[in-house]
Amino acid sequence: MIGGADEVTLNEFMRRMVWAAGLRRPLLHLPLPLCAAMAQAMGAFLKKPPITMDNVLGVKQAQPVDQTAARQDWGYSPLGLDEGFRLTFSRND
Repeated sequence: MIGGADEVTLNEFMRRMVWAAGLRRPLLHLPLPLCAAMAQAMGAFLKKPPITMDNVLGVKQAQPVDQTAARQDWGYSPLGLDEGFRLTFSRND
């Protein structure tokens, strides 16, 4: 996985994404065991569940991303988080 220019917590990522999308919603924190149960139940009944056990487990396993090789080998120069969200959510009407 290649990360971006900013290192932020999941909460900060979600807060900034919601803001950039023009939404005004509070973040809702759910206990991981509840999320795991929901993921298992949805996985049993849905072909493409909106949340999976991999998603739940991934929240617990945040890993730093070393971009050194991508920068050296490919000239990777990531955008900042806010700039990336601006481009993602901008309308090209």
